[in-house]
Amino acid sequence: MIRLSLALLLTLLTALPAFAQDPTRDAFTLYRTLKCPICDTSLEESDTAIANQMKDLIRQKLAAGESPEQITAYFVERYGESILVAPPKEGPSLTAWIMPAVGLVIGGGIVTVAIRRLSRRAAPAADPAPADASPIDPEYAARLERELQEAEP
Repeated sequence: MIRLSLALLLTLLTALPAFAQDPTRDAFTLYRTLKCPICDTSLEESDTAIANQMKDLIRQKLAAGESPEQITAYFVERYGESILVAPPKEGPSLTAWIMPAVGLVIGGGIVTVAIRRLSRRAAPAADPAPADASPIDPEYAARLERELQEAEP
């Protein structure tokens, strides 16, 4: 049992570096991160002629030993940053990553202020009644009392 466990562990340890450098996995990762210049979808989704040429070039460059970062840099140099599915998180493109959060904070502030203003309008201050005023008109109270006495048998 111990020999089998050791053999399995040794097999996994020898296969680990090969898995880390899997060109097929790197190719599919690049297909998801690069866009087709014609249809503006990822290479993975696109089936245009130029997308297929780019996929072939990616496979050739990976087979030649280039890293995914080098291949991405090649396409960015050739087509510009618009070839990337997601803009880089640096420089002017950082605005594209920050603006949604800023918009949520500003929108939340506007909603909070609006709710507070509306709640103040909805609950006006109560008009305090004078201390000597009775809640019922005395004339009405006397009439009510008389009618109740008449109604009793």
